[in-house]
Amino acid sequence: MSRVIENRGSVEMPAVNGLVIKTCGIMTAEHAVAAAEGGAHMIGMIFARSRRNVSIETAQSIRAALDALPSRPLLVGVFVNEMHNTIRSTAEAVRLDIVQLSGDETPSEVADCADHFPVLKALRFPAGTSFESALDEFKSYRLLVPGERLRFVVDTYHPGEYGGTGRLADWGIAAELARREEIMLAGGLTPDNVVQAAREVAPWGVDVSSGIERDGQKDHELIEAFIANARHARTH
Repeated sequence: MSRVIENRGSVEMPAVNGLVIKTCGIMTAEHAVAAAEGGAHMIGMIFARSRRNVSIETAQSIRAALDALPSRPLLVGVFVNEMHNTIRSTAEAVRLDIVQLSGDETPSEVADCADHFPVLKALRFPAGTSFESALDEFKSYRLLVPGERLRFVVDTYHPGEYGGTGRLADWGIAAELARREEIMLAGGLTPDNVVQAAREVAPWGVDVSSGIERDGQKDHELIEAFIANARHARTH
């Protein structure tokens, strides 16, 4: 996979022989290192209103712990409807590699962010959304940000929520979209269903948060199990 290049403008999305694995909602250096050593390609930290929110200081400590490893995953900062200046200052303070926009950001707002950082844009489709409508939404962003600076995360739609709900996304529409774009699948993934998800959707990547938690806290065993199963899925 692509590893970190210190010039942030040169960082690209990871290219791996199979499935990209992202563990999200990481709040401690201990859990970040466990995910990295297990084989995660991306570590996600949340800078939006959430029970999984981290401060800049905590994020910097996570970054330092990952920097001490022989090689490290790409560090992703997750934002929801945040001001561009705040995103940029946070990203620079923590030295994020990728910015994930998980709110209602417009194509032009995503394009502005992609001028400075590679972007993961989360999109959610209500029940009954047609493939054509979903594809049109993809195209509205892709017109302004072609190429490797932008990838899409297909997450679960739930009114008023912006991720981390533990509910399954619509795998049917995700599978159709995955034939057109390299997408990351999120929403309700667990160690028990990630292999099935990978086979049915064939995504570029998988994104897990609540599925590696026990009693609301990240759990080492679940982190290791999810990554191991996802790595197995990408080779079969």
